[in-house]
Amino acid sequence: MKTDALFYKLFRLSPRSLFRLVGLRLTGQYDFKSITVKTTEKRFDGFMRRTDGEGPNIFLEIQGYDDPMIYWRAFREVCVWQEENKSDKPFILIILFIDEKYDPDTCMLSCKSPCRLIRKNLIDCLKGLGKKSGVLTVLKPLVLSDIKKNREKLPELIPQWEADIRSMKLPRDETEELTELL
Repeated sequence: MKTDALFYKLFRLSPRSLFRLVGLRLTGQYDFKSITVKTTEKRFDGFMRRTDGEGPNIFLEIQGYDDPMIYWRAFREVCVWQEENKSDKPFILIILFIDEKYDPDTCMLSCKSPCRLIRKNLIDCLKGLGKKSGVLTVLKPLVLSDIKKNREKLPELIPQWEADIRSMKLPRDETEELTELL
């Protein structure tokens, strides 16, 4: 038996019965509709999955502009991916804000463990790394939040950061790629 029609008819007739069913205490009047959500191609800024065993999938969204709907959009994309891939694996959604001013701080969503939402400000993360940042040294210019104001510091800092990269003794091609990124 198809139950969708049953629930549709019941909740259309009595929207508040859904609230009672799930123990949700809300005031006001509601109507119930069946709506269509159309999706277009969405691309994550990053996706990681463990290749040596079991572990959560990690979704990354790097946010460098104002988007008051960032949390809704990011969770929607995770949900669509989980559904399309028939995945029941735990996930971690990381939203990394280039600057704290881009975090609308309006997240009303939460995850049940072991799934997690991690919200971070890139500048704070980089400052927390200290002097030895490893390959993350290439992001150090972003710590200078106002590049125009700090432009005079760049000529002395870039060679220092490049030396830090070269001191890691990585394969030559990786070192060159990192210094180019810097």
